[in-house]
Amino acid sequence: MIWSSIANEKYVEAVAYSDNGEITGKWQHCEDLLFNEDGGHGMIFSSMEGELYFVFHSPNTTYKERPVFKRICEKGETLCIDE
Repeated sequence: MIWSSIANEKYVEAVAYSDNGEITGKWQHCEDLLFNEDGGHGMIFSSMEGELYFVFHSPNTTYKERPVFKRICEKGETLCIDE
């Protein structure tokens, strides 16, 4: 699951996982943020080529928000932006 919150006065995106892969599981938050540069309301999708992408708005400033697309990958037990 990805979710938006505030950290260090910026809008950030974080990742959490259920221990049983179900909504009823115990949820653990990943220590590292997926995105910490003032963006939120993210979603993950697969491209037609099967690549994972993360789309969100940034910056978190009214009338200045723009869609941002970042390729992501699975790294160990979490997701990270593929740069």
